[in-house]
Amino acid sequence: MQAILTAEIYKQALEEEKQRKKLGFSTPFEFAVYEELQTVRNDEDSSKNLTNAIFNKVKEETKIVGWKLHRRSKPSLQRSTWKRKCKDI
Repeated sequence: MQAILTAEIYKQALEEEKQRKKLGFSTPFEFAVYEELQTVRNDEDSSKNLTNAIFNKVKEETKIVGWKLHRRSKPSLQRSTWKRKCKDI
């Protein structure tokens, strides 16, 4: 049973990577943002464009080791995404 679950998880990871590359995203972070936007917008082009815009604003921040836990990362990311979100509404 464990081998079946492991194989299924591996298959899903490969599928996600294939989809990510097809969309032109280089990181799992971009793909996660895209998927979240798709649940709200349900518009592939709009979600892709907005994902690229957001990622371009925050990519330097995501290169910091431990950025998810870094104290200044959260406010910086919020400012970047809020400004972008306000422009697109």
